[in-house]
Amino acid sequence: MRPRVFFIQPQLTEYRMGLYEGLARRCDLTVLYSPPESARGFGSLRPRPVKGLTYQEIRTFRPVGKRIGLLQAGAVWEVIRRRPDAIIIFGNPWYASFWLTLLVGRLLGIAVLVHGHGLFKHPEAGRVRRWTYRVILVLAARYICYADIVRQSLEDVGLPSRKLAVADNSQQNSHPVPPVEKKGNEPGVLFVGRLRSGSGVGQLVRAVERLRENGHPVTLHVIGDGEELEVLSALARDRPWVVLHGAVYDDATVADISRSCALGCYPGRAGLSVVHLMSLSLPPVVASNLAWHQGPEPSYVVDGWNGYLFDPANPDGVFEALARAFSNRATLHRTQVNAFETYQRLTSPPLAERIWSIVATSLSETAQDTGRSA
Repeated sequence: MRPRVFFIQPQLTEYRMGLYEGLARRCDLTVLYSPPESARGFGSLRPRPVKGLTYQEIRTFRPVGKRIGLLQAGAVWEVIRRRPDAIIIFGNPWYASFWLTLLVGRLLGIAVLVHGHGLFKHPEAGRVRRWTYRVILVLAARYICYADIVRQSLEDVGLPSRKLAVADNSQQNSHPVPPVEKKGNEPGVLFVGRLRSGSGVGQLVRAVERLRENGHPVTLHVIGDGEELEVLSALARDRPWVVLHGAVYDDATVADISRSCALGCYPGRAGLSVVHLMSLSLPPVVASNLAWHQGPEPSYVVDGWNGYLFDPANPDGVFEALARAFSNRATLHRTQVNAFETYQRLTSPPLAERIWSIVATSLSETAQDTGRSA
C-alpha cells in the first residue's frame, strides 16, 4: 500500500509542479495550497492530471496582521480527518497553522517534515530565533534544508545534526542548453524571473548601458512578468537593446532566447533563478551577500568558476562584475561549462527523489517509534 503524504504550501507555483509529480510516483500525494494574493508573475497554473496526485485549495486568513499569526484554514482539519502517513510543510514559523500542524502531527504519530531556509539569513540569530528552531526540531521528524548553507546555519546554533537533511533546491529544465552550444562570445545577458520588488532589473539596465558606453555591444534580454514591468517598459522605450519577452513558461522558448546570451544576471534578491540560468549554460551574476537573498540558491555560485559575484553595497557592483566577465571571453566560456556541470550535480538525482529518500527514512523511524510506544 502506497504511503499517503500531504505537502502543505503557501501557494501553487509552476516551478514546483515537477517536484509534486515526481513524489506522486512514490506515494499518494495531496498538495494543500492557498491562492496567491496577486497572481502577477506566476502565470495561469493548470496542474496536469497525474495518477496519485491531487491538489486542494485552502484559504489563508490574517487575523492578526500581514506577517504574524497567518492561518491556512482547513489544513489542520484535513490532517485530523484524513490522517496522512507523512506531512511536508513549508517552514514559515509566522504561520499559526504551521505550529498547529506540528503539534497535531506529534500527537497523532504522523511524521512531519519541515522544508525551509533555516537561519541562513540570520547569521547572528538571537536567543528567541534559536529557541524557536529548537522547538521546531523537537516537534518535527526532520528539517529538510534547501541547501547545505541552511544545514550549517542550524548546526552552528547547536541544533542536532541527526534531525537535519539536505535536498539542494533545484528544478529540472526540460530543454537545457549544454555548453557545447556555447562559445563565450555571445552578445547577450539574460534576466529570467518574476519582476517583483527587489529584482533589481532597473539596476541591470543601467549596468548594461554603461557596458555599451565602454565598448561592449551587449543586448539585455528580460523574461518575466510582475509589478515592476511598467517601470521596466518605460526604461526600455528609448533603449532598443533591452528586449522584453514578457512571461514565457515554455522551456524550449526560453532555451532559444538564451542561446544568444553569454551569461545571466539577477542583480536583486535571487533564488531558484540561479539554477535555471545554470541549466542554460549561463553563469549567474549575483550578489555576494547570501543572507541578503530571497533563498539560499546563490550559495551554489563560486566567483569566477561557475558565475560572478558582486558586493550589493557597491553601486557599481553589477557593472563591474559584468565588465569582468565580458573582458575575458576564454574564462567566460569555462564558467559556462562549470555552470552547466553545477546544474547537473544539483539535479542528479532529481529533487523529488532526494526528498522522497528523506521522507521514507522518517516514515520508517516513525513506524519504529510507534511500535515501541505500543
